Amino acid sequence: IISMLIAWLVVRIKYISLVNLIMDKEVVKELIQFKLNPESLYNEVSILLPGEQHRNEMLSDFQKLRNMLGESDVSIRVAEFIVGFINQN
Repeated sequence: IISMLIAWLVVRIKYISLVNLIMDKEVVKELIQFKLNPESLYNEVSILLPGEQHRNEMLSDFQKLRNMLGESDVSIRVAEFIVGFINQN
C-alpha cells in the first residue's frame, strides 16, 4: 500500500492501466491494492455480464481504442504515446 501511495504522490497520474491512460478516461476499473477485495471484484464482474450497459460501453471504448491504434505498428504508436506521456508529466 505504501509503495502505491508513494507512486501516486511522485508520479501524479490519473490511471495505472495503459488502456485508461491512452483513452484518458476509466475504461477498465482499476482495482489495485486496497481497492481490490472480493466485493469490489464481484461488483465489477457483475456489471460486465452480457446485456449490461457498462459492458456495452466498455466494448465500444475498446473499439475506439482499436481505431485509434490501427491495425499495424501498434506497438510503435503505443511506445510513442508512452514517451509523450512521460515527457508531459
